[in-house]
Amino acid sequence: MRLLSILFTTSALLLSLPAFSHGDGHSEQPVLSTNGAVSVAVKAAKKMSFKDMGFAIGKLDKSWGELSSDKFELVESSKRGYVIAAINETTKERLIFTVSQAGELLDVAKKEAFAKKHGHSH
Repeated sequence: MRLLSILFTTSALLLSLPAFSHGDGHSEQPVLSTNGAVSVAVKAAKKMSFKDMGFAIGKLDKSWGELSSDKFELVESSKRGYVIAAINETTKERLIFTVSQAGELLDVAKKEAFAKKHGHSH
């Protein structure tokens, strides 16, 4: 009987251990740094210069793929994410990239279209 009691207790402990191994961090999103947000925008511009990523703006001119990161500037940071502006001297376009705190590209729009949706200009 004592052996059965020990086996039962050991089994119960082993079965409950996986529940303790998970912390509370599953629902929390990692917070992206401002440099990380700019990097997401730079990579998106490069990718969008040869591929339509499904945003209303569509595929960008090839020259967007050649822009250096110094043409991208963080213009707003909030709990919802980051707003990055980029200027292409070749096409004279100014695009606004919206990046979430988790590092997901949420939107890419021309400055004029962004101002209408966002409520103010950048």
